[in-house]
Amino acid sequence: MPNTPAQRIMRQRLIPLTVIYLAGCLAAMLFINFAGPPDIVVYLISLLLSVPLVACIFVIWRYVTEEKDEYIRMMFVQNMVVSTGFTLAVTTIWGVLELYADAPALPIYYTLVIWCVGLALSHLYRRIFA
Repeated sequence: MPNTPAQRIMRQRLIPLTVIYLAGCLAAMLFINFAGPPDIVVYLISLLLSVPLVACIFVIWRYVTEEKDEYIRMMFVQNMVVSTGFTLAVTTIWGVLELYADAPALPIYYTLVIWCVGLALSHLYRRIFA
């Protein structure tokens, strides 16, 4: 897949958000473990940490709207649809396992992680087999 201007812009937006999120996680973990702040502060920190993740979702949406190459945009949207199906399948299967087989609860936070893994797998599949 060619490296389009929209893809470069998306990377330029995603990389700082990822760094901010990872640095924030490290800082939050250290602060919460060593300072033992009140619950309200922990909730506020948690909400602040979700901002870069929500921003990443917005950046992906912006990429789809900014990509000028119709074929590349269509391929990315198809990858997103496959990833969404993958996420629904994984979370549904795990939910049934939780319900009937006493599997440990999967934190809802992992939904975005599963979606991103599905997007990567869909993209790799296209690169290898298409």
